[in-house]
Amino acid sequence: MHEETVYEALNDAGGGEGHWAFGTGFDEPLAGVDTTVPEGIDPADLGAYCLMLGDDALVLAQRLTEWITAAPELEEEVAIGNIALDLLGQARLLLARAGSVGVMGRSRERATASIPDEDALAYFRDPDEFRHTPRGGAQRGLRADDDPPARRLDRAAGGRHPPARVP
Repeated sequence: MHEETVYEALNDAGGGEGHWAFGTGFDEPLAGVDTTVPEGIDPADLGAYCLMLGDDALVLAQRLTEWITAAPELEEEVAIGNIALDLLGQARLLLARAGSVGVMGRSRERATASIPDEDALAYFRDPDEFRHTPRGGAQRGLRADDDPPARRLDRAAGGRHPPARVP
C-alpha cells in the first residue's frame, strides 16, 4: 500500500495505533521503569530525591518557556521549546516516581482520585512545598545572570544581540 503522507507511513509502520512519535499515546509515565525500591534505600529518601529533581525540571521547563519569545532567531525559539518539553517529560517521570513511593504530602488530599500522582504533585502544592534549587525559582528581572550564555558569547564576539529582558 502507498501512503500519501509521511505521517500515514509512520502510523502504518507503528501498527496503526498512532504511536509513531515518542510521547504520544502513552498514559503511564512509569511504563517500563523498575519501580521497586532498591535494598538499603529508604523509600522516603528516594521519593524526596525524585521530588527535588522533578521540581527542578518542572520549574526550569516553565522558565525556558518564558525565554521562547526572547530568542533572536526562530530556530533558537524552537530549540528552547523542545528543551522545555524534554524537561517537562523528565519532570513527569520523576514526579510519578516520587508519588509511587508515597511522597505526596497534602497534594493528594487536594486533588481528586482521577488525577495522576505527577499532576497532583505539579499542580496541587503550595509554592513553599516545592523543593527545586533556588536558582530555578529566582525572581525574574533584568540581570546579567538572566542573560543566556549564548547571548553573552555573541555580544563578546561583537554580535548584535542586546541583553534580554525577562518578563
